[in-house]
Amino acid sequence: MTPEEKAYNQYLADNITHYLVSEFLGRGQYRKTKFTSFNKAKCFYFSLKEDNPICQCALYGISEPKDKLYPINVLMENLDV
Repeated sequence: MTPEEKAYNQYLADNITHYLVSEFLGRGQYRKTKFTSFNKAKCFYFSLKEDNPICQCALYGISEPKDKLYPINVLMENLDV
């Protein structure tokens, strides 16, 4: 990863306002659970994986930088923070 990519990832991480765990239910249906704390979201994510190891779920951070017009979904497993 280049220094520019690391800096951008850190910029996104610094502007995360909340977290979202998205669980695939089937044929275009998802259950989305919102959290204000990363630790609670991570705990919920791992409990889903523990209950059903093949569940299709993802943990996102919702980054809302002041200079952007729209929120940016950041897949948390891609960040080194």
